[in-house]
Amino acid sequence: MKRCLILLLTLLLLLPTLAACNGANDTTPALFSEGLLAARQNGKYGFLNTRGEFVIEPQYEDAADFSENGLAAVKSGGKWGYIDKKGNTVINFSYDRALSFQNAPLAPVSLGGKWGYIDQKGNTVLELTYDIAYGFGEGALARVTQNGKHGYINREGELVIDLLYDSASEFTKNGYARVGIRTGGSEEAPEYRYGCINTEGTLVAECRYETLIEPDKAGYLRVKENGKWGCLTADGKTPVASEFDILYAYAENGLALAQKENRYGFIDREGNTVIPFDYDNAKSFVSSLAAVKKDGKWGYVDQKGNTMIAHSFTNVSSFEENGIAYAVRDNTCFYINQKGEPIGDETFALVSPFEGEKLAYVAKDGKYGYVNQKGEWVIDPIFEKAGSFHNGIAPVKSGGRYGFINEKGKLVIETRYQNCTLPFADGYIIVMINEKYGIIDENGKLIVAANLDLIPAFVERYGSGGDFTPIA
Repeated sequence: MKRCLILLLTLLLLLPTLAACNGANDTTPALFSEGLLAARQNGKYGFLNTRGEFVIEPQYEDAADFSENGLAAVKSGGKWGYIDKKGNTVINFSYDRALSFQNAPLAPVSLGGKWGYIDQKGNTVLELTYDIAYGFGEGALARVTQNGKHGYINREGELVIDLLYDSASEFTKNGYARVGIRTGGSEEAPEYRYGCINTEGTLVAECRYETLIEPDKAGYLRVKENGKWGCLTADGKTPVASEFDILYAYAENGLALAQKENRYGFIDREGNTVIPFDYDNAKSFVSSLAAVKKDGKWGYVDQKGNTMIAHSFTNVSSFEENGIAYAVRDNTCFYINQKGEPIGDETFALVSPFEGEKLAYVAKDGKYGYVNQKGEWVIDPIFEKAGSFHNGIAPVKSGGRYGFINEKGKLVIETRYQNCTLPFADGYIIVMINEKYGIIDENGKLIVAANLDLIPAFVERYGSGGDFTPIA
C-alpha cells in the first residue's frame, strides 16, 4: 500500500497539468520535421523520410532536425554548416557551432569562441562578437550575452534591448521576460534582484524582487519580496501585497491558492481573502471544486468556501473535466464523483487520471488493467505495467516486454520491445531492441528497424538515458 500512496501522490501533482492538456497531442511535438528526421547509424548522422529510408545518407558527425525554412545544421570535418532537404550544402562548413533556424530568419553561429547571427543565405547579419547567442524560441526577440551582460535582438538582427542585465530569460509567448541585476554573492552562488520587461524593453517590474514569475494570461506577475509573495500587474500596480509564504497561479475563476502562517486559503485578484486560511493544505481550483485538507483529512470546497464534500479522505486529486477525481481512504484508492460518492464498487492499489480518455489504468493485486468512467473493468488486470491511452492505444508491459493495446484490450502492437515512447503528434513511436532505436507507427507497422544509435528528437523529449517508457 505504500507503493499505492507514493504513486498516487506523484499522479496528484501531475493531474492539474494533465487535465489542462486534455491529452498528449496538445503539447506533444511531431517526430518528423519537414518530412525528415535526423538519426545516427554506425556513428554517423543522416536523415530519414517517413518511409524509413535514408534520403540523406549517414555521413555527418552531428546534426539537428530541419527547420521550417528547409535547412538543417550539420557537422562535417569538425565544422558546422547547413544543408537543404536534398543534402546540398547551402551554407559552408565554417563554424565551430551552429544552431537551428527554428521558425526565425536568423540562426546563431559560433567561431573562435564568439557568437553572432547569419541569415538563410549565410550572410552575417550580426557580427560574431557575443559570448553567447540564443535562438528566438517562441518569442519575438532573442537573448545575447557580452561581458556578462544580457540584452536582446529582434528578427532583423538589431540590438533592441541594450546589454544591461546580469541575468535574463527568454521571452514568453505573451511578450515578457525576467531580468536580473546582481547584488552580491559568490561566483558559484551569485545573488540577484529580479524584474520584468516587455518586448519594448520597458521595465514593468523593477529589479528589486528576490524572485519573480512572468505575467500570466491575465497580466499578473507573482513576486517575492522580503521572503513574502505578492502580485503586480503588467501596468505596475500592486493589487496584492507581499504577505504570503506561498502564492500559486490564479485559476480561471480568478482565485489563487496561498499560504500564510502555515495555513492555506484562497484570495481574489485584489488580494482579498475569499476562502479563509483555515486549512492544513489545499490544491488550486481546476474545476468548480478545490481540494482542501483540514484536521488531517481531505475534502472539497466550492468557490465561496462552502464544504461540498466532507473531509474524510487520506488524499485526493483535483477533479477532471469529466467530473471524476480519485482518492485514498483506508489504504485503498478509488474514484469519486462531485458528490464525494465512490464510483463503482472496486478499490485499487493504484489509480490514474483519465486525461480526457474513456479509460484509465489501475492496479490491483500486482497487475494492471483498465476501467471506464463508471469504475467498471473493461480490460482485466493482466499486465505487469500499463500507461495512459492516447489516440486509441496504450502502452503495456507483458513478459518483460512492451507493446500497445486498443480500447478493447486487444494487442495491436506485440509486446516485443525493450522500451517504447508514447506516440508523437504525427503518430510515430520510437521503440528499442537490444539498446538500438527503431520507429513504428500507431498500427505497429515497422518504419525503421531497430538499428539506429540515436535519434536527436528522442533526446530532446526524453533525455539521454534511463527508462523512458511513460508507464507506471
